[in-house]
Amino acid sequence: MPLIQHTYHPTSNDPAYAQPPMNAAPPPVQDQQPQQETTQRSTGSGLPKAFACSTCGKGFARRSDLARHERIHSGVRPHVCDYPGCGKQFIQRSALTVHSRVHTGEKPHMCERCGKPFSDSSSLARHRRIHSGKRPYKCPYADCQKTFTRRTTLTRHQNHHTGTIEESAA
Repeated sequence: MPLIQHTYHPTSNDPAYAQPPMNAAPPPVQDQQPQQETTQRSTGSGLPKAFACSTCGKGFARRSDLARHERIHSGVRPHVCDYPGCGKQFIQRSALTVHSRVHTGEKPHMCERCGKPFSDSSSLARHRRIHSGKRPYKCPYADCQKTFTRRTTLTRHQNHHTGTIEESAA
C-alpha cells in the first residue's frame, strides 16, 4: 500500500485547524505528493505501518504516533496540569485538555437527544447508547446471551463465569 506524504501539519494554535460544523460539507482534497511504495502492513487509517516501536514492535503510520507511543515505555509525561495543587501529568496534550475540564467544569459535548453535557466525546458516545439501545459488548460464553454498553462491565461479568469475582447483580 502506498505511503502518502503530507506537506502541511496543522497545530492546535492554527485557526485553520478548527473543526467544521458537523453538517458542513467535507473540505476539498488537497494535492498530494508522489506516493512511495512500501511493504508494511496497513493501519486503520489506510496508511502503512512504516514505524515500529523498538520496545514492543507495535507499528505506526506516522513517526509522531510512534514518538507518543514510546512515552508509554519511557514513562515520560510532558503535559502537566497547571491547576494549583494538581500537577497531574499526561502523555498526550489532548488528555490534559480533557482533564483540565475537571477543574473548569467545561462540558462542550452535548447530547443532541436530551441535552445532557459531557466533558469528553467518548463519554457522550457511551451515553448515546442509552438512547439507541446499542449494547455492543456480548458475553462470549455460549450459554450466556448477556450484552453490555461498556467493555469494563463485560469484563466484570466474565469474571462471574470464571468465579474470579462475585457479581452483585448477575
